[in-house]
Amino acid sequence: MVFIGFVWLYPFLEKLYKSLFVFKWGNEIIINQGKEIDILPIENELETKVRLKFLNNRIKILVFRTHENQVEMFYDFVKKESNQLNSILPHPVK
Repeated sequence: MVFIGFVWLYPFLEKLYKSLFVFKWGNEIIINQGKEIDILPIENELETKVRLKFLNNRIKILVFRTHENQVEMFYDFVKKESNQLNSILPHPVK
């Protein structure tokens, strides 16, 4: 019975852990603290999601409008501002 209770609680505990310790909730992003940038697969044609992973292994997901080329503007900004991330920047989706 206890095992069934843990199985039932696992998805809730996983979401709670990720929201408290993995995802970054603040609006201020320091680009120089970034470790990795990934462009996530496109779910719809209106938005493109970019995942930033920081040195402390927290993750921030940014959503950009595809038709306004916001991803390319962000890509150019990071390329210009951050020396550490230049080597790992993916090419923006066109």
